[in-house]
Amino acid sequence: MDRDDKIERVKETVEAVARFDERERLASSPFHLSKCGGCGAPSFQQPCSLCGFYPYGSNKGHWDPREATREQFSAMVERSGPDGKDGTVATWHARSFWERRVDVSREAAKEAGEAAARRATTVSCCSADDVWDVVAKDGLSVTRAPNPHAVNVAWRGIFEARSIASGRYGGLGDPMSAAELREGVEGWTEALHANDVEGMGSALARISEAARGMLAVAGANGNLDGAIRDLDTARDQLKDSPVGPRI
Repeated sequence: MDRDDKIERVKETVEAVARFDERERLASSPFHLSKCGGCGAPSFQQPCSLCGFYPYGSNKGHWDPREATREQFSAMVERSGPDGKDGTVATWHARSFWERRVDVSREAAKEAGEAAARRATTVSCCSADDVWDVVAKDGLSVTRAPNPHAVNVAWRGIFEARSIASGRYGGLGDPMSAAELREGVEGWTEALHANDVEGMGSALARISEAARGMLAVAGANGNLDGAIRDLDTARDQLKDSPVGPRI
């Protein structure tokens, strides 16, 4: 495989993993691959999942190894799969995300990571060697194509509405609305990935209706008002500006 083919395959992998992440978390995924500023291995987070390097402040993490090798990176990805084998970029990201959770016990986080890794085996990915060649060796950062403005606005409204419904901001939450929002966002995510503009609009209408239903519970709430405004704005913008595929 020549260099251009490898780059394209890594781009496709980044998009595939990000879409899986969006289906899993029902939130916009920032997944990307860039060279770690510490060990130099491909990474998508801080601290680096291989060496622990953290670039902010005086604490740089444990930062070991100081200089990663292809073999170390490939072994880390391999161990991320179910039962510690047959890992891919998708299982590496899924396991890393869920095992970093701090709102549950360490044991529960590990169980969530293992379950997510099993689900992530369905995602088609390029090899760890290809990622190493493109990101670590050639030094390229691989990110998703930018979202249209309407999609970003929609995701922002979705995040705020779900946060309020779950009680994340300190309120009591609204379990009934949370369930309705989840179903609406599942529809939004499916339509978004299929580039189904009509479906996206219908899903946003449902999400907006559920958000409005929370007004009776949340009362005067600037975050909720902003969420409803974003959802309606995104829906209006999508009518006039089809999204178009990312890849």
